[in-house]
Amino acid sequence: MQNFKLFFKILNRYKGQMIMFVGIFASVIISVTKSNSASGDATSYMSRTVQYALFDEDQSVLSGAIAAYLAESQELVENIPNEKRALQDAIYNGDIDCSLVIPAGFGDALLAGDGQEDLQIVTYADSQEAVLFETALDNYINILANYLQLGYDAENAVIQANRVMDLTVDVTFPDGGEVKDFNPAHFFFIYLAWVMIMIIVNGVGPVLSAFKEKECSRRIYCSSCKFSSLQGSMYAGMAVLGTVLTIFFAVLGSIIVGKNVSLNRILLYGVNLLCYTVVALSLVFLFSAITRKQAVLSMLANVVSLGMSFICGIFVPMELLSDGVEKAAHFLPAYWYGQAVELADKGLMGKEFMGCLGIELLFAVAIFVVAAVVNRKNA
Repeated sequence: MQNFKLFFKILNRYKGQMIMFVGIFASVIISVTKSNSASGDATSYMSRTVQYALFDEDQSVLSGAIAAYLAESQELVENIPNEKRALQDAIYNGDIDCSLVIPAGFGDALLAGDGQEDLQIVTYADSQEAVLFETALDNYINILANYLQLGYDAENAVIQANRVMDLTVDVTFPDGGEVKDFNPAHFFFIYLAWVMIMIIVNGVGPVLSAFKEKECSRRIYCSSCKFSSLQGSMYAGMAVLGTVLTIFFAVLGSIIVGKNVSLNRILLYGVNLLCYTVVALSLVFLFSAITRKQAVLSMLANVVSLGMSFICGIFVPMELLSDGVEKAAHFLPAYWYGQAVELADKGLMGKEFMGCLGIELLFAVAIFVVAAVVNRKNA
């Protein structure tokens, strides 16, 4: 019991460092989650919209179709006069990115196989927005022109061009696998595979190292305290701390993405995170048995956490990695954590999910045993 209390007394000495790491990595993971949530789903592409002003002097079927297409795909800004000075001021002030004038007779010229050169686009030099706008405009007009050359009249050419522009493509990988569409909760909890190791090693490592300081270790081993009792107290202290961190991040995750995720899935994420926290605790126990230097502990945390994150599908989806890398990832706990997160995404708590948790815990037990042996030899 005394060693258990001593664990938290030493932890209290490093509480500032622990709070700093939790705050930093919590901010990072929230930022990454929100960034991925705002970027749309994985199976669709959303083009950047351009603010533009439009002046249709032709008022034909074809010019109306172009105006309708641009209004749907870009952002039309109204109430800007068709005057050179007014347009220049609007572009300079950032009210619009460009302006388009469709001159009278454009529709007839397009029916005759010409007219695209008559369009008047005003923008500032080297404008990326204007390039995007012109590319979208040229694509639509080219499709219209192709149907007109095939003999379609203006109305039917517009119908066919709109049908072509509405087409979407299902994205698949060369092996036939589909692109996965992840929800915001996935990104929050998947990146915790990296965050948990960083926080626990950098926060708990100094505490475990303090137990190995000459004065502290001599007092412990000169007392009636058995080695097994000391190890048990450390395990208990880390278990309490790991549980607190797991609850904190599970609650934080439910706050950030709770509106989009059911309580059942949050619990699945939380249980999986708890098992992986045990893995992170076993790693810090092993690292502290190898070295007492904070710089070395941080280096080991970076190498292991980042290495597993890149190999095991945390930062890079497994679908983008080679078969050899995926086979190697099976021998690392982060891979099974990631697999369990994907199962939790679907709300599945079956044998496969429990198997992933069991493998994570087996990794933790194996690492704890190795760490205990190293500690025993160094005692």
